[in-house]
Amino acid sequence: VHNPVASALSSLLLNSYFPQGSRVSATDQLKRALTFMASTPDSAIAFFANVTHHLSDDAALKLASMLIKCLVSSVEIATQGESDDEERELRQPKRRKSSKAKHGGAAEASASNEALSASNTALMATIARVLQRLLESVDLASDEDGGDKENGQNSCEKAKFVSCFDSETQIY
Repeated sequence: VHNPVASALSSLLLNSYFPQGSRVSATDQLKRALTFMASTPDSAIAFFANVTHHLSDDAALKLASMLIKCLVSSVEIATQGESDDEERELRQPKRRKSSKAKHGGAAEASASNEALSASNTALMATIARVLQRLLESVDLASDEDGGDKENGQNSCEKAKFVSCFDSETQIY
């Protein structure tokens, strides 16, 4: 159920949080979307639930593909980091941490919470909820003959989206 007011607000905010056009890179789109999700998760979820009313399914699927890759990459990096930490601990004798090391990392820890990291569970959950809302609003089953509602372009992005789930992608 989409609220007309939320849809109108999404239209107004589109250029700020998910800009379109040939001058906008996918990296910039992703950075803006992730910043929005990190700063105001509930608003971002509502925005992306309505974004397909103003964009093509192709653009929504492109964003969904990028978000899935972010989630997978974050988990892979975290998993790799954990195994590296375990190896380091085995090689190095245990040392007492200085009070500077114990307390001095607080600013560093809060900065890392803003980063795209599997340990940032709030952001990971928001990304998952945005994905859910995006995919609920996109009709993946339609136009299996390769045609789009308007211009015949959707099959390419649908194929790219489906490739996020190929046999080499492991979701933990």
